[in-house]
Order: sequence, then structure tokens, then C-alpha cells
Amino acid sequence: MKKIKEIINYVRRDLFIFMSGPIEYIFTKDNSKTKTVSINRFDPKVKQLGNTLQRDLKKNLNIDTVHFVGSAALEIAGQRDVDILVEVPRSEFKRYIPMINTLYGKPAKVVRDELVEWHFNKGDCAVQVVLIDTKSSLLKMQKVTFRELSKEHNRLAYQKLKESSDGVTIYEYEKRRLEFFNKMLKKRFGILFIR
Repeated sequence: MKKIKEIINYVRRDLFIFMSGPIEYIFTKDNSKTKTVSINRFDPKVKQLGNTLQRDLKKNLNIDTVHFVGSAALEIAGQRDVDILVEVPRSEFKRYIPMINTLYGKPAKVVRDELVEWHFNKGDCAVQVVLIDTKSSLLKMQKVTFRELSKEHNRLAYQKLKESSDGVTIYEYEKRRLEFFNKMLKKRFGILFIR
């Protein structure tokens, strides 16, 4: 009976995400059930890389709406990765995509006109740069979530979740993160995270 309730809850979650926004649903399904995550202690060099990439993108693109987010920005354990969001209106994508292509090569993923992703490595760090529409619901939730994670009690709880997730599948890791974000945001705002 417990297993059935668990399955029903996952179906409800997936339906909610899909109904809230098909693009957000795609992100929850783009996760491996066989590959595992490796969580490492915070490394100041990873944060320094993120700050450098953020500064360089602001300079090269001549915009201020470049956000360094994720574990390295929070100074907590993570996957030795850097996450950068470049926020521009959808109508400006054609202007910025070639500029970012010049810096990082061709994009790894394009999701309609909502966002474009570049993935590359700098040393032993994975980097993800996401060009995202200013009006995207995903961007709004990312910003709200990062702001909440920046609060000490949430940051420490998120660190514990990440440390306890070392070695689990990517799918399980993303599921745990989604559940954590849902709980955190529901407690604070009475809303659910829709990614």
C-alpha cells in the first residue's frame, strides 16, 4: 500500500509539473536512472571560476543580467560544476547566441525559444551556461529558489541533502532536490517548485 501511495504521489508531481509548464517537465525527465552523481566538498577554486565566467560574460555581452547560481555560488558541496544564467528577452536571443557561440562553441541544447544551453569543461569543472528568456517561469523559479537557498538555514539543509546523495542515480538526486525545493518553497510561500 505504501508503494502504491508513493507511485501515486510521483504521478501527481509529474502531472502538476507537466500542467504547470511542459518545458519544466522536460527538465525533470532528462535524468539518468543508471548514472550516479559524485558530490565533492566545496572548493573555493570552483567559486572563483564561476565568478570569473560571470564577469567575462557580463563584459563580452555588455549586460548585467548574468547570474552565477548553484552549489559553488552557495559555497556548499556539489558536483564541481558552475551554473551561469544569462537573462535576456527572447527577442534578443538571435543577437546573443552567436556571441556565446564564439566563446563556448555550439549549444548543447535548445528548448524552443525558452532557453539555450552550452556545456563545456574548464579544467576538472563542468560548466553550464544557459541563455534564458527574461519572462520564463523557469527563470523566475530559479531566482526565487536561489534566493531562498542563500538563507543560512536552507543552505545548511541543502548541503546535508547533497552530501547524503553522493553515489545515488542522477534521477534519484534530481527527485530529492525537487522534493527539497518543494518543501522549502511551500513552507515559505505556499507554492511548489515547478522544475
